[in-house]
Amino acid sequence: MSAPLPPESGSRYPGAPAANPENDFCWYFLSYSEQRDLRSRVERFHRDLQSEVHGLLGRNGPGGFMDVEDIETSERWRPRIWNSARQVPCMVVLYSVDYFGSDWCGREWAVFVERIRRRETQGGKARHLIALVWRRGPKPWPSGADDFQYFTWKTGSMYEDHGLFHVVPPDGAAAGEEYWAIVRAVALMIANAVVHPEIPAISEEEARTVVPLFGERALRPVDIVVSYAEPDSDWGSWMAHQLRSARYTVDTHVLSERSSATVHVIRNSLQRARKVIVALSEHYLATGDMNDAALDEALSDESSDWQRLFPVVLPPGLDRSLPARIRELSAVRIGGRDAAAARETLLRVANAPGREAQRPPAFPGLPDPAPGPGRPGGGPTGLSGLVDALEKAVSVKEASVRGAWLAKTGLDLGSVNPSFPLRPLLFEIARVCRAQTGSYERLADALEKLEPNSAAARAVRDALTTPRSAAQPNVR
Repeated sequence: MSAPLPPESGSRYPGAPAANPENDFCWYFLSYSEQRDLRSRVERFHRDLQSEVHGLLGRNGPGGFMDVEDIETSERWRPRIWNSARQVPCMVVLYSVDYFGSDWCGREWAVFVERIRRRETQGGKARHLIALVWRRGPKPWPSGADDFQYFTWKTGSMYEDHGLFHVVPPDGAAAGEEYWAIVRAVALMIANAVVHPEIPAISEEEARTVVPLFGERALRPVDIVVSYAEPDSDWGSWMAHQLRSARYTVDTHVLSERSSATVHVIRNSLQRARKVIVALSEHYLATGDMNDAALDEALSDESSDWQRLFPVVLPPGLDRSLPARIRELSAVRIGGRDAAAARETLLRVANAPGREAQRPPAFPGLPDPAPGPGRPGGGPTGLSGLVDALEKAVSVKEASVRGAWLAKTGLDLGSVNPSFPLRPLLFEIARVCRAQTGSYERLADALEKLEPNSAAARAVRDALTTPRSAAQPNVR
């Protein structure tokens, strides 16, 4: 089959966005890993795919982006790659053993998937990650990669048996019908993603803290993340340098006036680092969207992750009392004229084990809080029974609509990993609900709004109002 003809004026995809030559964004980003001497096949696929996409969306649009420069292990992401992964409406990925072994591909994939998951927690279903098998081999894919449907083709086809690499023709060679059919199908998926750009962009700070699922260093996260405000950069840089000189692996999180979702960023940092050291100052509590209340509320969710957050108060100290939860973490003060003493204090914090919770644990014999007004008959709630009932509700068990139920609860679920299997996920959501509201009522209230009078909603309500059998003492 010959190459696609230039798009005619009437072939523009209905609803396509108007072209804006001054806009640096691209319609899709091609993420791949291939040997340099074989990269021409990736380039051929990219050229043909981009031509077909232009035929659907208009020839004056920005097209796609494929990086052709080599990136060294120690090199930072180039801005175009960085901005593409966190902003483009669609990403095309070419799965192979080399892809899953690449740190850079792991970061690109994780950042884009983070955007998809945020969309899904809002109740939407985003089909903006288009994964194709580039080379099919015997090694299994990383756990979690197959959470997202990859592109399939006819049984027994060259693509299904061996991967797209063996379907793409060498430069100058004619392409077969299977190749062009795949190009057209993928181009249409891209066009639909561009016309319906439902996934949110994320900030640089948020993107830098996303934990890669795969790559050579995916299982070797950094030792410490130092979080500080931009006006305290002198202190932040000094702290990071001292820690690196002590042979810790260190990353930094810098708050700026443009920072958003800072609590979420810190939570992500705690997932990829052994410890987060916060350089606490007046600037830190007044930069971007960070403030006393936001930090205090986050630290109140009882997550064990927060036990690995260590505040260090910078000179001259704060003009106010420390937030209540920070006081419970026993913030360390650093500063003065003695650099050696300050370094010793910092390294002592770096070497400290994860602390135990400072709040005394509740007496295990205390009953759960009584139900609120208007909910008579409430005995102690059996959490397992509640989770059993929730699992049967369509609005809960179906991932495509679960986000709507979570949104109705009004809970801050930033500390919850949405990729957990359903049952442990529900236990975690229930724990957060109890910590934030003092009961599990919101879970039932939210379900009743979505499924009024359904059997599942009644079962969840019954689980909240029926005393658990475990309330009887076990006598032997």
